[in-house]
Amino acid sequence: SNPLPRRNTGQPDRADALRVLGIILYRQGRYTEALESLKKAEEMRSTPHIWPFLSLSYRKLGRHAEAEEWDQTLRRYMSHTFGAQARPSEFYLYLRELDAAKPV
Repeated sequence: SNPLPRRNTGQPDRADALRVLGIILYRQGRYTEALESLKKAEEMRSTPHIWPFLSLSYRKLGRHAEAEEWDQTLRRYMSHTFGAQARPSEFYLYLRELDAAKPV
């Protein structure tokens, strides 16, 4: 069974645009705006491509419990989809960025 619910409001283009906007805003350091855009995209269409940036945005805003929830969601998805041993390169990049974002 799929470990995560899927939503699709029939607006994939809008959801993709909001996801890309959220990533751009995150890269610009505009974390509150990024989070708003990413959350809207997630509500329209849940996809693992959003989850790392949701986690990172929450973490940059000091909302570590919410960031950890998205980390766990992504880990469950990766384990379910690729198996416990698989670590795609995209996930490694995410983990590296996540480690850099965690407070010391």
